[in-house]
Amino acid sequence: MTPPLVSVVIATWNTARYLPETLESALAQTYPRVEVIVVDDGSTDGTEATVAPYRSRILYIRREHLGLAAARNAGVAASGGAFIALLDADDLWEPDKLARQVEVAGRHPESGLIGCDGVQFDGDVPGGSRLLIGPLASMVDAAPDGEITGRFHAHFIGSNPFGCPAQTLIPRRVLDDIGPFVDSGAQDYDCYLRIAQRYSITLHRHPLTRWRYRPDSMSGPRSRRQTVWNRWTLPILVAHARRCDREDRPLVERRCAALVRSLAYQAYRQGIGGDDGVIRELAGLLKARPWPPTALPYLLASMAPAPIRTGAARSLQMARRWKRWGSVSAFGRIERLTPELDDIVPAGARVERVAHGFGYAEGPIWMPEGHLLFGDLPNNVIRKWDPAEGDSIVRTRTGYAAADVPPGVAMGSNGMTLDRHGRLTICESGNRRVTLMEPDGTIRVLADRYEGKRLNSPNDLVYRSDGSLYFTDPPHGLPGEDRDPGKELPFNGFYRVAGGRIELLSGELTRPNGIAFSPDETALYVTNSDPRKKIWTRYEVGPDGGIHGGTIFLDLTREPGQPPDGMKVDIRGNLYLTGPGGLWIVSASGKILGLVRTEMEPANCAWGGSDGRTLYLTAHGDLYRIRLAIPGIRPPLLDRTPGVG
Repeated sequence: MTPPLVSVVIATWNTARYLPETLESALAQTYPRVEVIVVDDGSTDGTEATVAPYRSRILYIRREHLGLAAARNAGVAASGGAFIALLDADDLWEPDKLARQVEVAGRHPESGLIGCDGVQFDGDVPGGSRLLIGPLASMVDAAPDGEITGRFHAHFIGSNPFGCPAQTLIPRRVLDDIGPFVDSGAQDYDCYLRIAQRYSITLHRHPLTRWRYRPDSMSGPRSRRQTVWNRWTLPILVAHARRCDREDRPLVERRCAALVRSLAYQAYRQGIGGDDGVIRELAGLLKARPWPPTALPYLLASMAPAPIRTGAARSLQMARRWKRWGSVSAFGRIERLTPELDDIVPAGARVERVAHGFGYAEGPIWMPEGHLLFGDLPNNVIRKWDPAEGDSIVRTRTGYAAADVPPGVAMGSNGMTLDRHGRLTICESGNRRVTLMEPDGTIRVLADRYEGKRLNSPNDLVYRSDGSLYFTDPPHGLPGEDRDPGKELPFNGFYRVAGGRIELLSGELTRPNGIAFSPDETALYVTNSDPRKKIWTRYEVGPDGGIHGGTIFLDLTREPGQPPDGMKVDIRGNLYLTGPGGLWIVSASGKILGLVRTEMEPANCAWGGSDGRTLYLTAHGDLYRIRLAIPGIRPPLLDRTPGVG
């Protein structure tokens, strides 16, 4: 039986520098029946001459510059294959990419798209980050054969699981059915949405694609990519809401509202195009439907005099209270990605907001007396939240000795915990030290230097049951972070303090942040709060407390949102990870079980209540809580079994 023909469509515009390597990748496929179509969208960099040596092996089409979508449509129109494989002119494939995907397609003839995994390389993003992301990637990882097939329209509405179109193989009949590519920076996502609406999709874990992510790509420099992606995605979703099924339309509309909220905040804070550009951007957002009420206050604030704008950003951030899409409560939504989550998050569980109005809440710790303490970084204070009395300030100048914290710098107290005797232990970011508070209020320094050099800005900490202390030391509390002239250590590490001695455990992570032990203390988890590499790393812990190994436990680099931050563990070993999009609940094996999306993304969490089953979340200006079915591991006080009461 003759295998089906696969048409590889490569649209190119001024990418002659990368095109030969991409063509070699396509022509080196082990699959026997492949045609390669290159559509030159009016390049001016010598692409035609670059392609000349390959003309006998490819179909080359040169046309006037009409954009990527038009070039792709021309390539599809000229193709003769039963399958279309898109390959951007700077990306690469493994030699068996098409062979593997055609084999998968043969087992799933009902699927409208076959998608594989891959890795990033080159550009300003470190290599190795996987391309298949989000809840669907977790489902693929959990599948016994590393493959899933289903109707995933709702998942695609929530996010795009692909890093690049080179991961996909699409039957030609499907493209004929859904129609041509649209002229948009998010045209790939639009195509996936239309396919997911009508067809099953099959995903498999094989890493067959290499995505070259360049600083000069369409989405621009890394610092602005999330804003650009959101701006591209919004009109795509608005259009999709008009054509999708009635039962799915509210989900799309709520996602649109969330994007408008995010874009309004990003435009206001980043100052897109100067003051006039911000006003135009925000005014344009008001044309979207639906849009959250806070889009209008951002617009009004952007037109206010400069002195008023200075404080308005923080006030507006505190004021974002509207109901989030699909929420169980007004302040959060629980996404149940696996049946196992039902054993952790009971039916009817709600995200409650118990307090709000803070600068940036961090470092929560439940006290045996029955209240919560947490830091407010920019305000340089420690606050107390009592179930009966509400919140109050209990200590000032907690992380920085000066009277005022420099604007925009998180130099207040950060992570806090209790030692075996119930004494509060604090990461003082601005003071660049870890301290312990005695019952009489006396402060004792546990760590402030390593080999004679000042620490960067201690961030989070955890005690082992033997009394040794582990803490992380990123540069977040330094005004210039890694480039700050006051930074004395050439790395960002995490440490152990035992017997009065400070020991460097590792200096390999770029932004070590949250830190926690497994229930039996044989594993240590450390987060990396670098937006370029959003990972959680797992280390093996020896009997002496030393660590070895160091493997990536979870990678959410491609997830939109904040970098990883604080985390906690329950008595069964499940992890509760604050990171992009909310609180990720992950099994000890690394399987994503669920996601708790909160109105403001959480930065840290702590177990509280008399039974240890209430999880408190500090989230920018808000404090949330949610009741769970499993108690968490709390500081190992001498008079309390860890994780029980």
